Amino acid sequence: MAGESPNGTKSIARLVREAIQMRPSLLDALKMGIVNYSALARMLQNEIREGSTEAVKAAIIRISEQISKEKRLQEEEVRSI
Repeated sequence: MAGESPNGTKSIARLVREAIQMRPSLLDALKMGIVNYSALARMLQNEIREGSTEAVKAAIIRISEQISKEKRLQEEEVRSI
């Protein structure tokens, strides 16, 4: 499975992505570019308890670059329902 290491554990990037996707407000903040990556990395690293803060920060930056291309904010999507 993609995002898993050979021993079957999830990668840091996968864990970070899952933690971010569970929080629509974080998704919106990342899309708007108003996140302190270092502070978010420290928070998520404490939560997932895997990898270094630097690895978590790198994953956040990559995820942010990917999702910043999405136009609609989660809040707008919820309002449309």
